[in-house]
Amino acid sequence: MAVYGASMAVMNVAYYCALGRLPLGVAATLLFLGPFVVAVASARAWREALLPAVGLAGVVLVTGPGGTVEWAGIAFGLLSALALACYTVFAQRVGRASNGLEGLTLSVCISATLLLPFSVPAAPGVNGSDWGMVAVSGAVGVALAFTLDFQAVKMATARVVATLFSLDPVMGALVGALALAESLSAPVIVGMGLIVSAGASATWRAESLQR
Repeated sequence: MAVYGASMAVMNVAYYCALGRLPLGVAATLLFLGPFVVAVASARAWREALLPAVGLAGVVLVTGPGGTVEWAGIAFGLLSALALACYTVFAQRVGRASNGLEGLTLSVCISATLLLPFSVPAAPGVNGSDWGMVAVSGAVGVALAFTLDFQAVKMATARVVATLFSLDPVMGALVGALALAESLSAPVIVGMGLIVSAGASATWRAESLQR
């Protein structure tokens, strides 16, 4: 639960830092590299070696080498992916060890405790109107999201959950375009497609090999 809670803290902080520097779709794509790596690592067939290469090509297109790149945003995005990889592995372990939401609740408390050195000094600087946004973000982006994900890991197979994770970049790009008026170049869209396709393929193959 300690590792699970720490993964939550690092993932959220790194992801929000990435969102402040990158388009929503790009940040979500980099975040998805976490479960993608977990899926590839669990595979045993030599054909799976092709999937990381496809995913790497997608990352190259997403990060746009040779152009104006926010490297700090890329670094935060990759850190969030590493944390999500740990989160995915330990969520399943905590889920199997607890009948209800006790494990998740304690893990969230650990995560909140680790973030106190940052949240307490920042609290006085939050305006009254911004507290509503903080509350909605906490309720929807943390409490509801983690609860649904935790239950999904307990109820469904790794293939189903990780495949649904592959929809995150697509949803991020759509929300960014519709709600935030963000535009993505053709190479970035192609790169996102490569990462999502490689991740979904790796997950399905990993599950079939385990069976």
